[in-house]
Amino acid sequence: MRPSPPARAGLFEEAFGALRHAPAPVGSAYLIGTVPFLLGFLYFCADMSWHAQAPRRMVGAALGLAALFVWMKVWHTVFAARLRQHVLGERPPRWTPLEALQMIGVQAVFQAVGVLLVPVSAILVLPLPWTYAFFQAATVLGDGRDPSLSSLASRAGRACFRWPLQNLRFHASAGLMVAVTLANITAALILLPLLAKALLGLDSPVTRNPMVVANSTFLLTVLALTYLAADPVFRTFHVLRCIQFEALRTGDDLRARLRRRPGLAPAAALLLAAVVAPAFGSDPVPARSGDGVPGGGMVSATTSGAADPPTRDAADPRSRPAETRDRGPAGWTVRPDALEASLRSVLDHPRYAWRMPREEEALLKDTAFAQWLEGVMLRVQDGVRRARLWLESLSRRIRQWFAPPPLPPDAEGPDRWEIMLRYGALLALVASTGMLIWAVVAGVRHRRRLRARTPAPFAPVDHRELADESITADRLPSDQWVDLAERMRAEGRLRLAMRALYLAMLAWLSEQKLLHIRPGKTNRQFVDELSRRRHALPVSCRALAAATVRFEAVWYGPHPATDAGFGELTRRLAEVRSHG
Repeated sequence: MRPSPPARAGLFEEAFGALRHAPAPVGSAYLIGTVPFLLGFLYFCADMSWHAQAPRRMVGAALGLAALFVWMKVWHTVFAARLRQHVLGERPPRWTPLEALQMIGVQAVFQAVGVLLVPVSAILVLPLPWTYAFFQAATVLGDGRDPSLSSLASRAGRACFRWPLQNLRFHASAGLMVAVTLANITAALILLPLLAKALLGLDSPVTRNPMVVANSTFLLTVLALTYLAADPVFRTFHVLRCIQFEALRTGDDLRARLRRRPGLAPAAALLLAAVVAPAFGSDPVPARSGDGVPGGGMVSATTSGAADPPTRDAADPRSRPAETRDRGPAGWTVRPDALEASLRSVLDHPRYAWRMPREEEALLKDTAFAQWLEGVMLRVQDGVRRARLWLESLSRRIRQWFAPPPLPPDAEGPDRWEIMLRYGALLALVASTGMLIWAVVAGVRHRRRLRARTPAPFAPVDHRELADESITADRLPSDQWVDLAERMRAEGRLRLAMRALYLAMLAWLSEQKLLHIRPGKTNRQFVDELSRRRHALPVSCRALAAATVRFEAVWYGPHPATDAGFGELTRRLAEVRSHG
């Protein structure tokens, strides 16, 4: 079975939670690497823009900026390693001098390529999610433990192509987050000096000349602060994503859960011993007729110590009689036809059939359907060609419209306001087109909501369906679950009554948009999902956790269902409803 990806919104929320609860060494590793590079980048841009001797200083300044970039990427790897160990509950990582040098070399090679490929993929738009995810995975996985560049590229490639839909959704959310963060920082840098001037009388360059916001240094400062605010969240997301990817092979997430719940470790060890111990028993081997075992039969390798190892002549098949040359070293008869039939029966099993090469299917040729399909493909190709020519013509006209007219050598260039007016008209055209598309999409969605506003009637649930493990809390509204619980209690089915009350609690939280109900979700996952709102709903979180413990003790454990347990679940439901 193909492993399912983590929840689309859950991993992004976990990234915020992991970054918020990370210890000081994790955040300090990121700041130690990022802040010097951003300051050096701003100084480099300002110096190259305004300094009179910028051409002479360009080479040295560029080398220094490149060194700061490698410094930042190495500390980003340290940040990812520390965050990974914190999430998994392991000890902080330590590097030997050789591993530190290997980490510096690996990151210098990979990130130097990433500086070129990430902007190119951003221009092409479509490859950006996978390119960005690849280099983020290289930052997380390239901690110097494995100096092989090909191995790291292979692991990072498999990690970036795992769960592509989750990756696309993350980049859509990340783009929205960057836009909002950029707007907030820009507004803060403009409004705070104005407030200081109005309230405290403090003068600043923004109050003296509001057009300073169009300065390149101001814009680069805004971009640097936006990067410093949003990039840690993105890196934390990819750290968690790599943890999920590596856990498919190593099981680190299960070990982390066992560390957080020490009581489960002995039970897991006993279960593992009970499952694995039989695999390490003695391997039976066939015994010959003359080995002291009546009738030959099977003997254990651990009890056949009296048997002498075969000599070289006895092991040579050519030294045996012709009728026994197909026998194995232990005397088994192996016929080629029987071996081939056994191999075919194993390979035809569904467990291995998907690995076999697919047989080539004969294509329909020289038929009416094939000719019709070929004609359709030719029409599609002709339409694509016409559309490409039309787009090229439109692009050429737009470039001609924005290009300045040819002027005599002594004439002045076009007015700045004329150029701004042309670009403003283009932006207005693009914005109006986007608004039109948005209005059409919003109208379609509004019609769908109107059609789906009338809820379908809920089918009644009897005691047999209530005992089924596949039933979910969204089958009935919360009030109907409570009525069903009272009816089950009146009939003497307290165990089913307690389950109906627990489902009523989950249904009410789902109605309040606090939980997402879906098949296959465990009770512990519901508790973890609600615990993300612990700061806003502390009473509801505690009530749901206590109700889960009480219900599972009765439903899955040996505890009997009593009126006291039913009353406790009723009180927990009242707490959730009153504080939700």
